[in-house]
Amino acid sequence: MMQRHTNPYPRARPKDGYINRCHSSMSYEKEKVRSHTQSFYTDDTSSYSQELSRIVQKYCPNVEIKFSTDTLDGVLQGLEETFEDILRDMKYQIKKEFAQKEDYLQKATSNLIKYEELLDLKKKEFEEQAISWSKQREEEYNNIEKEKGEILSLKTRLEKEILAQQEQLDEKEKKTSKILKDFEAMHNEIMKEKIENQNTKWDIEQKALKLEEKQAIVSWKEKTIEEDIKKITEEKSMIENERIANSILNFELLNAGPRIFRAKRSSSINDKSGFSVDPPSFALNDSRFTTEGILRDESGYFQRKNSSFCSFRKPSINDSDIATKFDTCGDYNSSKVIKETENHDRKHFMRKIRDKELRIQAMKDRDREARRVEENYERREQERREYERKKNEKAELERKEYEKFDQEKHEQDQKEYEKKEQERIENMKKEEEKLERERIEKEFKEEIIRKNMVKERELEEKQIEMELLEKMLNEEKEKIVQERESLDKEHDDLQAEKIAFYEEMMQERKKIEEYFSDIASKTSILNDRREKLLKARKILEDKEIMIKLEKDITKSPQKKV
Repeated sequence: MMQRHTNPYPRARPKDGYINRCHSSMSYEKEKVRSHTQSFYTDDTSSYSQELSRIVQKYCPNVEIKFSTDTLDGVLQGLEETFEDILRDMKYQIKKEFAQKEDYLQKATSNLIKYEELLDLKKKEFEEQAISWSKQREEEYNNIEKEKGEILSLKTRLEKEILAQQEQLDEKEKKTSKILKDFEAMHNEIMKEKIENQNTKWDIEQKALKLEEKQAIVSWKEKTIEEDIKKITEEKSMIENERIANSILNFELLNAGPRIFRAKRSSSINDKSGFSVDPPSFALNDSRFTTEGILRDESGYFQRKNSSFCSFRKPSINDSDIATKFDTCGDYNSSKVIKETENHDRKHFMRKIRDKELRIQAMKDRDREARRVEENYERREQERREYERKKNEKAELERKEYEKFDQEKHEQDQKEYEKKEQERIENMKKEEEKLERERIEKEFKEEIIRKNMVKERELEEKQIEMELLEKMLNEEKEKIVQERESLDKEHDDLQAEKIAFYEEMMQERKKIEEYFSDIASKTSILNDRREKLLKARKILEDKEIMIKLEKDITKSPQKKV
């Protein structure tokens, strides 16, 4: 700052020289301030322009930053031009990327349309093949049925040999049925064990989750309790410190009472010490102060009833002492002593009143702090209850879901059990029908045997024919077995083709998903760039506002000068 040097002897020098000297010192200070601000702005603008050119070259290599001059106006003008170039370049790049993405999307959509057409063609071909295979299967099944009819017609001629074979087949069927029943029982047991294991696993997981939740709640409660204990201890220590400080302050206030001088004090001294000059009767009659618990002792001094606040007590003055004083010193001294005692009593009473007000204020502060602590505790307790309520609601929802799942599972098991019972009843009916049919067949066979016993001779003559027929039957059986094997192979080939086709479909679907995920990532990148552009625009606007403010600031000191 510019300091003005005053002349201690103005008459010793001429007035004109003094004016010129002051004018030259002021012009020197102005020039100094102007050169300092100019150098500051030039250094700042040059460093700012270098840093800005480096940033622009780093992030926008297609844009060149140019400054006409190193002044602040030149830098600002260059900034406007460069930011316009940057915005144009970014718009061009964004348009270019959008055009590329649109081309890519069009190509992808065309590929998807082609792929869907190919899928439709393959589906149609597969359906036609399935229809043709089903027709072939039906024709083969009809042929087999016809051959079965022919075989049954031939069976009537070969009852003897077929009976033995039938018994063997029955034994084999019984064995296979036993094996199948055992297998079904094993399968049911395995499925039951799997379901039980799944249920136990689910129960264990639920219990583990509940234990984790309980552990988290316990840890949270421990933390809150520790925090509450810390806060309570801190508040207790604060209250204790305040109590100690209040007691020390009260003690200091009690011990800092003014001494009684025998000399009469002036009104100015009483005003400075902060005590009123009114008599004690005025303080007693005043409505601002309560006189409950205040009594006079035998000597006429005030004391508090049942109060341990102050142990200080002025030594009592008896009437005999006052009488001796009156006798020795005369009327003047006696009146002086009475005034001093009244003065002391009044000050002592006023000091006690102030101490009482301070104690009441401290008690109010303690009550306010305790109320604040209680409100904080109630708020935390309410938050804890809210957390417990939400947790209980969540547990109730989980329990309901688990009960619903158990109910659905029980219904499903009940349906399966009913289905199995129905199947068992149907199997029993089939077994009864089979037994009845076997009984009828046995009776029919016995009749045939009786008839055949008559026709044994005819059978012996036709033994050669029977052997030939047996050979034919064996050949037909072998053909049927071969056809079945060929059908099974064709079925396996079809299943393999189906699996390969489904694998190709899954690969194509994965490619499509990857393509769409790539599009989503690129669109998110474009959105991020757009947000960065908006942020850069906001920063530019803020910088323009700051530049305007700096211009106003630079103009304001010039106006003041």
